[in-house]
Amino acid sequence: MPNSNPRQKTIGDAIQAVWGSGPNLAAFAALVALAGMAAPFVTLGVDVGRGLFGQSNPMMARSGGVNAFTAAGWIAWLTLVLFAIAAASWRIPAISGYRRLLAIAAAAFCVVTPIWALFLSSIAEQMRAAAVWGGGSQKFFSMGPHIGMAVLLAGGALLLLALRRPA
Repeated sequence: MPNSNPRQKTIGDAIQAVWGSGPNLAAFAALVALAGMAAPFVTLGVDVGRGLFGQSNPMMARSGGVNAFTAAGWIAWLTLVLFAIAAASWRIPAISGYRRLLAIAAAAFCVVTPIWALFLSSIAEQMRAAAVWGGGSQKFFSMGPHIGMAVLLAGGALLLLALRRPA
């Protein structure tokens, strides 16, 4: 249906405004990355109801998620700062020459942050220690990826795509 009011904007106009230019897409990528880091990033599970033969009692299993700032700590903050600076490089002439380098660094940290959260963070260390305390069995304690990791990776891809858009 055509837009009868020329002052009224449609969702297509909003998508074109974001998708059509590099600076807008870079800013949107930074917002997507922030949303990914604020969303559940790592799933933590505890199953203390395991029987002798490995059956799980659903009444004794608990799981939850933590965001990237809790799971990855300073690496998540560094990633967010890199996104903000990369998006700002479209508007600040003094750093515009480093735009490509900043975008690649931010996208690289989109990969480093989940690896850090799952394997090198203090939460991962505590989960390993809990597994050792629990008799060395990984059956009682589990840790895995959550939706925030995928959203963060999408933000990195959008930031790299912004480099191909006109200013």
